[in-house]
Amino acid sequence: MIGALVEHAPLPLIGSIFVLFGNINNRREVEIYLLNFISWAALLAGILFLLLLPLGIKDTLRIDNQNWVQIANHSSQQITQMQQIKKVLSKATTNQDINQIIKSLNPQENTLELKNPQDVKSQLLSQMGQLEKNTNNQTQLVQNNTHKELIINSIKWNLGALICSFAFIWIWRITHWVR
Repeated sequence: MIGALVEHAPLPLIGSIFVLFGNINNRREVEIYLLNFISWAALLAGILFLLLLPLGIKDTLRIDNQNWVQIANHSSQQITQMQQIKKVLSKATTNQDINQIIKSLNPQENTLELKNPQDVKSQLLSQMGQLEKNTNNQTQLVQNNTHKELIINSIKWNLGALICSFAFIWIWRITHWVR
């Protein structure tokens, strides 16, 4: 929401500048009251944009924490599933058990009976270990990328809110002639 407010702020800023451009000469009394209202509204908008800064920083920290927990939970679930499969495969001793486990892991395909299930078992166990390492690396990469993207957006939006705040307050200040 903060991002949307900041990204849409230039329109009211430019509109306010165009409406308030000029001075008190050749203005009717109704216009002066309306311009007075717009001047004070600019001050209010400036203060509200200034108040968005602590909110933006707090929300960035909260969202970063939520993202980290969500990614960690997803990774943990994947690793737990892999460990369960490894555990079941480790317990399988006979060729028939290994064939049954492989069929249960891939129910869509009609797998033929394996000629050397013990070799397939050892290959699967080594691949599962590699998948766990890959999952941990992928999790770290996703966490870093998500954190980096969030920080970049936060800096952009908070800096934008600060600039909008100063711009609205500046508009209020230079329109002292209408108050």
